[in-house]
Amino acid sequence: MHHCSPFSGFAVQKQEFADPRFGIFLYLVIMGKVPQVFYVAEISWLAAWLFYLSVQILRIERIGYRFSWFAGSAAVLVAVVAFADHAFGPSYFFSALFALVAGVNMYLSVFGMQSVQPYRSTDGLMAGCIVLQVLLYLVSDFIQDYTCFNLYFAVDITLTLSMVALLPFTLREVGK
Repeated sequence: MHHCSPFSGFAVQKQEFADPRFGIFLYLVIMGKVPQVFYVAEISWLAAWLFYLSVQILRIERIGYRFSWFAGSAAVLVAVVAFADHAFGPSYFFSALFALVAGVNMYLSVFGMQSVQPYRSTDGLMAGCIVLQVLLYLVSDFIQDYTCFNLYFAVDITLTLSMVALLPFTLREVGK
């Protein structure tokens, strides 16, 4: 005779798990009743932006550095909006980390567009991707139904295609 825990959400044989709290924990996780600290997708996005940041830093080292108020303003705006939205959920650390990385990427992109260098299109596309990434998090605040096509999917598809368009530029930069 198998005795199943009523809290498991599905038939879990009690003999398999010695601790009955596991069934309650599993039920809470599956049903989404626990606070989400971060998701794997957000960590992947952060890793991608850290990679783009490294590419941007290498490019800026070649063209030289000077401070730009316009680029600084764009960076602060992106960082403040990204952090205020708490794109990474209740984790202030990851939200702040993303805001910092996005802001610095925006600064370097706008700075690169202002410079006399041959890769302004790369910087423009990078700045566009940053804006789309922050917009994606903002749009997701207002979307509750992900079962049909909506603004969230439109922004997500545009962001994905824009990042794919960065591939040839990134390969060109890495090859140098």
